[in-house]
This record gives sequence, C-alpha cells and structure tokens, in this order.
Amino acid sequence: MQGEVCDAPAVVGTTSGRGRGGGLCCGGDGGGGGAGVSLDPTASVDLVPGGGDIPVTAENRGRYVHLMAHHLLHAQVRRQSAAFVAGFRSMVAPEWLRVFAPAELRLLISGAGGRLDVHDLARSAAYSGGYTADHPTVRALWEAVAEFSEEHQRMFLRFVTACPNTPLLGFSHLTPAFCVHRSGMGSGSAAPEDTADLTRLPTAATCMNLLKLPPYKTKEAIREKLLYAITSGSGFDLS
Repeated sequence: MQGEVCDAPAVVGTTSGRGRGGGLCCGGDGGGGGAGVSLDPTASVDLVPGGGDIPVTAENRGRYVHLMAHHLLHAQVRRQSAAFVAGFRSMVAPEWLRVFAPAELRLLISGAGGRLDVHDLARSAAYSGGYTADHPTVRALWEAVAEFSEEHQRMFLRFVTACPNTPLLGFSHLTPAFCVHRSGMGSGSAAPEDTADLTRLPTAATCMNLLKLPPYKTKEAIREKLLYAITSGSGFDLS
C-alpha cells in the first residue's frame, strides 16, 4: 500500500494447461506421484517452464515448496491484490502513508500488543442477556482475565474479537463494542440462572465482538472454562 516492493522469488514463464503428472506444477488431474493443490481439479499451472514433467523428489522438494508458496501467496492473488491496492489508494493517497514507518502503520491498523488494560476493557464493555457490570459472574470474569498471563490475555482478546491487539485509542473505540452475553440458559435469556447449563464452555461471535459466557459461580470455574476455550483452537463450533 505504501508502494514498496516485497522480496519474493521470481517464477519465470508460468503457463496454464492440463495436469500432466503432478511434478513442479500446481493442481492437475494427473497421477504421477507428485504433489499439487488446486481448486479446479481439471487445471494446472506450471511453477517453472515444463514443471508438469519434472517429478518432485527428495532433492528438489525444498525448491518445490518455495515455488508453491510464491504461487499461492503472490502469483495466484496478484490480480486481487492489485485491485485492493488500487481501491485503497483511491480513498487514501499513498503520500499520506509514506509519513509512517511500516511498524507505525501496523500499529495504526492493528493496535498495540502487550498486556490488556482490563479496567479499560471492563469499563468499555456492553452486557446483555441478563448480565450487568455488577453481576457476580461479570466481576469474576474481569478478575480472572486480569490474572491471566500476557499470552493468555491476548489469546482471550483474539478469541472474542479475532485480533490479539488493543485498539490504538483504547477499547472505547472498538466497533462494535466488546459485549459479554449470558448464555447456556435453559429456556432463553429470561430463564432463572439455576436452569443454566454450566458444563458448557464459553463461545464467541468475532464478527460482533461478543463473548457468550454461562453464569459460572466462581472465578476458578471461569478461569478453567475460559482457558480451555481460548487454547482449544476452536470457535463457533465449541460448546
């Protein structure tokens, strides 16, 4: 976006054609013992001239992985990336970006790392489903998160918002607002808490910055369930 050129290997003379045997090419429907990947099983792209006729072996597999990575991350998305950059530059002039170093631009877009300001997060959060800022489960939640390690705090934020970094101007500028919703109720949000299924794990809807948290009774239960959820690698399917 700043007009800088990324370091990348040059792939000369890539051509399209039918899969011929699964060598130094991407995709294809041939079966020659090579490796390939394609969304279209009837098409292949040579990673080097004549790549479909070159078998992947122990000697050249490192080069194959390098060429494949370049194809997937650069060549295959070159047109889409160019369209994105053109659209972005139509709204933000490149000279405006050049006043920032890459690290400064990353901070501006992605926010700051480090430990979370849990007080700021709690103060800026919204609550729904029967929760309020003074609910015992909510208070226990923030106490547990404040005691997390930096790594687990950032994993918690990623779990809920899909980004591990604090917004540059603080959580009050997070859109939509971070929200803690009471979940696991037996018959809807208005049900009494003694109907809650406390065996359920916390879940999240990252598109809404929404944490769905059953009304666990203790800070220890919240810590155990939340750590299991944020370190499991699951998302919408976790329950």
